[in-house]
Amino acid sequence: MRELAGRSFLWTACAASLLGLCVPALAQAGAPGAECDRLYATDDQLWVLRAGGPAQLLLSDAAGVLQPRWSRSGEKIAYAREFRFADQKPWSEVVIAGARGQAIRTLPIEAEWGITALLQLGWRGEDRVFVEGHVNPSTSRYLEWDVGSGRPLANKLGSWFAPSPDGRRLAQRAHVPHGAPPPHDGSLLLIDDRAVYPPPDHAEHHFVGGFAWSDDGSRLAFAERRDKLLELVVLKAAEGALERRAAL
Repeated sequence: MRELAGRSFLWTACAASLLGLCVPALAQAGAPGAECDRLYATDDQLWVLRAGGPAQLLLSDAAGVLQPRWSRSGEKIAYAREFRFADQKPWSEVVIAGARGQAIRTLPIEAEWGITALLQLGWRGEDRVFVEGHVNPSTSRYLEWDVGSGRPLANKLGSWFAPSPDGRRLAQRAHVPHGAPPPHDGSLLLIDDRAVYPPPDHAEHHFVGGFAWSDDGSRLAFAERRDKLLELVVLKAAEGALERRAAL
Protein backbone atom coordinates (compact mmCIF):
# COMPACT_ATOMS: atom_id res chain seq x y z
CA MET A 1 0.00 0.00 0.00
CA ARG A 2 1.36 3.32 -0.94
CA GLU A 3 2.59 5.49 1.90
CA LEU A 4 1.43 9.05 1.33
CA ALA A 5 2.08 12.20 3.35
CA GLY A 6 -0.25 11.54 6.27
CA ARG A 7 -1.96 14.89 6.75
CA SER A 8 -2.25 15.62 3.03
CA PHE A 9 -3.74 12.20 2.35
CA LEU A 10 -6.23 12.59 5.21
CA TRP A 11 -7.42 15.87 3.73
CA THR A 12 -8.17 14.10 0.47
CA ALA A 13 -9.73 11.05 2.16
CA CYS A 14 -11.93 13.09 4.51
CA ALA A 15 -13.04 15.49 1.81
CA ALA A 16 -13.75 12.62 -0.55
CA SER A 17 -15.84 10.83 2.08
CA LEU A 18 -18.11 13.88 2.28
CA LEU A 19 -18.81 13.48 -1.44
CA GLY A 20 -19.40 9.73 -1.32
CA LEU A 21 -16.11 8.93 -3.05
CA CYS A 22 -13.82 6.00 -2.43
CA VAL A 23 -10.07 5.97 -1.79
CA PRO A 24 -8.58 2.80 -3.36
CA ALA A 25 -5.39 3.06 -1.31
CA LEU A 26 -7.38 2.16 1.81
CA ALA A 27 -8.73 -1.11 0.38
CA GLN A 28 -8.24 -4.24 2.46
CA ALA A 29 -7.13 -7.67 1.22
CA GLY A 30 -10.54 -9.30 1.41
CA ALA A 31 -12.07 -11.47 -1.29
CA PRO A 32 -15.04 -9.84 -3.08
CA GLY A 33 -18.28 -11.31 -1.81
CA ALA A 34 -16.50 -12.99 1.08
CA GLU A 35 -16.13 -10.30 3.69
CA CYS A 36 -14.36 -12.57 6.18
CA ASP A 37 -12.00 -14.32 3.75
CA ARG A 38 -9.04 -12.15 4.67
CA LEU A 39 -5.44 -12.53 3.54
CA TYR A 40 -2.59 -12.08 6.01
CA ALA A 41 1.11 -12.15 5.14
CA THR A 42 4.05 -12.84 7.40
CA ASP A 43 7.63 -12.54 6.14
CA ASP A 44 7.42 -15.71 4.04
CA GLN A 45 3.93 -17.13 4.51
CA LEU A 46 0.44 -16.31 3.24
CA TRP A 47 -2.56 -17.14 5.40
CA VAL A 48 -6.31 -16.83 4.86
CA LEU A 49 -8.89 -16.39 7.59
CA ARG A 50 -12.19 -17.77 6.34
CA ALA A 51 -15.60 -17.05 7.81
CA GLY A 52 -16.36 -19.28 10.78
CA GLY A 53 -13.07 -21.18 10.63
CA PRO A 54 -9.45 -21.05 11.78
CA ALA A 55 -6.62 -19.39 9.89
CA GLN A 56 -5.33 -21.58 7.04
CA LEU A 57 -1.82 -21.51 5.58
CA LEU A 58 -2.10 -21.08 1.81
CA LEU A 59 1.55 -21.03 0.82
CA SER A 60 5.12 -20.43 1.89
CA ASP A 61 7.61 -18.46 -0.21
CA ALA A 62 11.21 -18.10 0.95
CA ALA A 63 11.54 -14.97 -1.24
CA GLY A 64 8.87 -13.19 0.79
CA VAL A 65 5.18 -12.28 0.55
CA LEU A 66 4.24 -8.61 0.09
CA GLN A 67 0.83 -6.96 -0.37
CA PRO A 68 -1.33 -10.00 -1.22
CA ARG A 69 -4.53 -9.13 -3.08
CA TRP A 70 -7.53 -11.20 -4.14
CA SER A 71 -8.73 -10.97 -7.72
CA ARG A 72 -12.28 -9.70 -8.06
CA SER A 73 -13.76 -13.20 -8.32
CA GLY A 74 -11.74 -14.48 -5.37
CA GLU A 75 -10.31 -17.23 -7.61
CA LYS A 76 -6.75 -15.84 -7.79
CA ILE A 77 -4.26 -14.05 -5.54
CA ALA A 78 -1.42 -11.73 -6.50
CA TYR A 79 1.50 -10.83 -4.26
CA ALA A 80 5.04 -9.53 -4.65
CA ARG A 81 8.30 -10.98 -3.43
CA GLU A 82 10.91 -9.05 -1.48
CA PHE A 83 13.39 -7.10 -3.60
CA ARG A 84 16.76 -8.80 -4.16
CA PHE A 85 19.87 -7.40 -5.78
CA ALA A 86 21.61 -8.32 -9.03
CA ASP A 87 24.73 -6.31 -9.92
CA GLN A 88 23.72 -3.89 -7.14
CA LYS A 89 20.32 -3.30 -8.78
CA PRO A 90 17.06 -4.34 -7.07
CA TRP A 91 14.63 -6.71 -8.77
CA SER A 92 11.57 -8.66 -7.73
CA GLU A 93 8.59 -10.61 -9.04
CA VAL A 94 4.82 -10.64 -8.84
CA VAL A 95 3.40 -14.09 -8.17
CA ILE A 96 -0.08 -15.17 -9.26
CA ALA A 97 -1.52 -18.04 -7.23
CA GLY A 98 -4.83 -19.86 -7.12
CA ALA A 99 -7.27 -19.56 -4.24
CA ARG A 100 -5.77 -22.71 -2.70
CA GLY A 101 -2.22 -21.39 -2.95
CA GLN A 102 -1.14 -23.22 -6.12
CA ALA A 103 1.32 -21.28 -8.31
CA ILE A 104 -0.06 -20.03 -11.64
CA ARG A 105 2.47 -17.53 -13.02
CA THR A 106 5.46 -15.37 -12.09
CA LEU A 107 5.83 -11.85 -13.55
CA PRO A 108 9.26 -10.16 -13.41
CA ILE A 109 10.03 -6.69 -12.05
CA GLU A 110 13.30 -6.18 -13.88
CA ALA A 111 16.34 -4.51 -12.29
CA GLU A 112 16.71 -2.20 -15.32
CA TRP A 113 13.41 -0.50 -14.45
CA GLY A 114 14.92 1.17 -11.39
CA ILE A 115 12.24 0.20 -8.87
CA THR A 116 13.56 0.02 -5.31
CA ALA A 117 10.35 -0.62 -3.33
CA LEU A 118 6.74 -1.58 -3.89
CA LEU A 119 4.14 1.17 -3.37
CA GLN A 120 0.99 -0.68 -4.38
CA LEU A 121 -0.23 -3.84 -6.06
CA GLY A 122 -3.70 -4.51 -7.40
CA TRP A 123 -6.01 -5.91 -10.04
CA ARG A 124 -7.70 -4.23 -13.02
CA GLY A 125 -10.48 -6.67 -13.73
CA GLU A 126 -9.94 -10.40 -13.40
CA ASP A 127 -7.11 -10.79 -15.91
CA ARG A 128 -4.85 -7.78 -15.40
CA VAL A 129 -2.57 -7.09 -12.45
CA PHE A 130 -0.50 -3.97 -11.79
CA VAL A 131 2.15 -2.61 -9.47
CA GLU A 132 3.45 0.86 -8.74
CA GLY A 133 7.09 0.97 -7.65
CA HIS A 134 9.22 3.67 -6.07
CA VAL A 135 12.02 5.02 -8.30
CA ASN A 136 12.96 8.28 -6.54
CA PRO A 137 11.14 10.81 -4.31
CA SER A 138 9.42 12.38 -7.34
CA THR A 139 8.95 9.36 -9.57
CA SER A 140 7.33 5.95 -9.55
CA ARG A 141 6.91 3.37 -12.30
CA TYR A 142 3.65 1.68 -13.23
CA LEU A 143 3.74 -1.87 -14.59
CA GLU A 144 0.77 -3.91 -15.78
CA TRP A 145 0.51 -7.46 -17.14
CA ASP A 146 -2.01 -9.78 -18.71
CA VAL A 147 -2.23 -12.59 -16.17
CA GLY A 148 -3.22 -15.28 -18.67
CA SER A 149 -0.29 -14.78 -21.04
CA GLY A 150 2.18 -12.90 -18.84
CA ARG A 151 2.40 -10.24 -21.55
CA PRO A 152 3.36 -6.73 -20.35
CA LEU A 153 0.58 -4.20 -21.01
CA ALA A 154 2.04 -1.00 -19.56
CA ASN A 155 5.37 0.35 -18.34
CA LYS A 156 5.45 4.09 -17.63
CA LEU A 157 6.74 6.74 -15.28
CA GLY A 158 4.68 9.16 -13.21
CA SER A 159 3.24 9.05 -9.71
CA TRP A 160 0.01 8.51 -7.77
CA PHE A 161 -1.34 5.89 -10.17
CA ALA A 162 -5.00 5.18 -9.35
CA PRO A 163 -7.16 2.75 -11.36
CA SER A 164 -10.89 3.41 -11.19
CA PRO A 165 -12.96 0.89 -9.18
CA ASP A 166 -14.16 -0.84 -12.36
CA GLY A 167 -10.61 -0.96 -13.75
CA ARG A 168 -11.57 0.87 -16.95
CA ARG A 169 -9.65 4.11 -16.31
CA LEU A 170 -6.24 4.98 -14.89
CA ALA A 171 -5.50 8.33 -13.28
CA GLN A 172 -1.99 9.52 -12.53
CA ARG A 173 0.11 12.58 -11.91
CA ALA A 174 2.31 13.13 -14.96
CA HIS A 175 6.02 12.48 -14.58
CA VAL A 176 8.01 15.39 -13.15
CA PRO A 177 11.81 14.89 -13.13
CA HIS A 178 13.22 14.85 -9.63
CA GLY A 179 14.53 18.27 -8.66
CA ALA A 180 12.74 20.14 -11.45
CA PRO A 181 12.67 23.89 -10.62
CA PRO A 182 9.54 26.09 -10.70
CA PRO A 183 7.47 26.40 -12.79
CA HIS A 184 8.42 23.01 -14.26
CA ASP A 185 7.53 21.22 -11.01
CA GLY A 186 3.79 21.82 -11.36
CA SER A 187 1.23 19.01 -11.34
CA LEU A 188 -0.63 17.65 -14.36
CA LEU A 189 -3.41 15.06 -14.15
CA LEU A 190 -3.57 12.35 -16.81
CA ILE A 191 -6.48 9.96 -17.24
CA ASP A 192 -5.65 7.13 -19.65
CA ASP A 193 -2.61 9.13 -20.81
CA ARG A 194 -4.76 12.16 -21.70
CA ALA A 195 -4.05 15.48 -19.97
CA VAL A 196 -7.28 16.65 -18.31
CA TYR A 197 -6.28 19.10 -15.54
CA PRO A 198 -5.35 21.87 -14.86
CA PRO A 199 -6.80 24.06 -17.60
CA PRO A 200 -4.52 26.62 -19.25
CA ASP A 201 -4.10 29.44 -16.75
CA HIS A 202 -1.35 31.34 -15.01
CA ALA A 203 -1.79 29.70 -11.59
CA GLU A 204 0.64 27.26 -9.97
CA HIS A 205 -1.00 23.87 -9.40
CA HIS A 206 0.49 21.33 -7.00
CA PHE A 207 -1.53 18.23 -6.12
CA VAL A 208 -1.61 17.18 -2.45
CA GLY A 209 -2.18 13.64 -1.20
CA GLY A 210 -3.73 11.20 -3.67
CA PHE A 211 -6.69 10.62 -6.02
CA ALA A 212 -10.13 9.31 -4.97
CA TRP A 213 -12.57 7.80 -7.46
CA SER A 214 -16.36 7.70 -7.12
CA ASP A 215 -17.76 4.18 -6.84
CA ASP A 216 -18.98 4.23 -10.45
CA GLY A 217 -15.73 5.69 -11.82
CA SER A 218 -17.46 8.79 -13.20
CA ARG A 219 -15.78 11.35 -10.92
CA LEU A 220 -12.33 11.92 -9.48
CA ALA A 221 -11.48 13.99 -6.40
CA PHE A 222 -8.16 15.28 -5.13
CA ALA A 223 -6.66 18.15 -3.15
CA GLU A 224 -4.38 20.75 -4.67
CA ARG A 225 -2.58 23.94 -3.82
CA ARG A 226 -3.54 26.53 -6.43
CA ASP A 227 -1.14 29.38 -5.86
CA LYS A 228 -1.45 29.61 -2.05
CA LEU A 229 -4.96 28.18 -1.69
CA LEU A 230 -5.61 24.60 -0.56
CA GLU A 231 -8.70 23.30 -2.33
CA LEU A 232 -10.68 20.15 -3.04
CA VAL A 233 -11.23 19.54 -6.75
CA VAL A 234 -13.87 17.18 -8.20
CA LEU A 235 -13.76 16.37 -11.93
CA LYS A 236 -16.05 14.54 -14.30
CA ALA A 237 -13.62 11.87 -15.43
CA ALA A 238 -14.87 11.30 -18.98
CA GLU A 239 -14.57 14.95 -20.02
CA GLY A 240 -12.07 16.14 -17.44
CA ALA A 241 -14.56 18.92 -16.68
CA LEU A 242 -14.53 20.69 -13.33
CA GLU A 243 -17.60 19.76 -11.28
CA ARG A 244 -16.74 21.32 -7.95
CA ARG A 245 -14.04 23.28 -6.19
CA ALA A 246 -14.10 23.90 -2.44
CA ALA A 247 -11.66 25.45 0.00
CA LEU A 248 -10.09 23.15 2.59
